[in-house]
Amino acid sequence: MGRPKEFDRQEVLHRAVDTFWARGFEGTSVQMLVDSMGIHRASLYDTYGSKADLFKEAMDCYSSQTHDAFRQALDREGKSRDILRHFLRDSVHRLCTVQTQGCLMIKTVVSIADEVPGAHDRVVRHMEEIRGMLRDLLQRGKDSGEFAAEMDVDAVSHFLMTMFEGLVVGAAVQHDEGRHLGTVELALKAIA
Repeated sequence: MGRPKEFDRQEVLHRAVDTFWARGFEGTSVQMLVDSMGIHRASLYDTYGSKADLFKEAMDCYSSQTHDAFRQALDREGKSRDILRHFLRDSVHRLCTVQTQGCLMIKTVVSIADEVPGAHDRVVRHMEEIRGMLRDLLQRGKDSGEFAAEMDVDAVSHFLMTMFEGLVVGAAVQHDEGRHLGTVELALKAIA
C-alpha cells in the first residue's frame, strides 16, 4: 500500500502553472517541475501522469482562473462600452506593468500546440470562451441601444478577440503602455 499524498494537489498544480507559464512546455524540465512544485518525481508521475498530462492540466487550471477573472470584469452592471473600455485598458496595464509573462495559451499555440496532443484544442476552447464573453457584452450593449442595431456581434467579438491577442503579443515585445492604449481606443472607435 502506497503512502498517502502529503501535499495539496491544487496548490502544487498552481506552482506547475507558474513554471510552465514562465518557461513554456519545452523550456520546462521535469526536474524544474519537481523543484518548483516541491514534490518528488514519483509523486509527479503518480499524481499527474506524464509531463504532457501535467501541462494539459496546468492549461485547464490557467484557463479556469483567466475565465473567472474575465467574467468578473465583463459581467458587471453599467454601460457595455464603459465595461469594455475598462477591461481592455486594465488588461493593457497588467500586460505592460504587472504580468510580464504574457498569456500561457498564446505562448502554447505559437510554440508547441501540435506537439502535445490536446493542447491546441484547449487553446481554441480558451479563446472561444473569452470571445463568447465579449460577444455577450456586445449583445447587451446592442440590446440596450448603445451599439448600432445592425452590429454583427459575432464579427465584432472576433475582431476584438484578435486585437486582444495582438495586444498580448505586442506587450510581450514592447511594454509601451501608451501605444497599446492607443490601439484600444482605435478599436473602440471602430465599433462605435
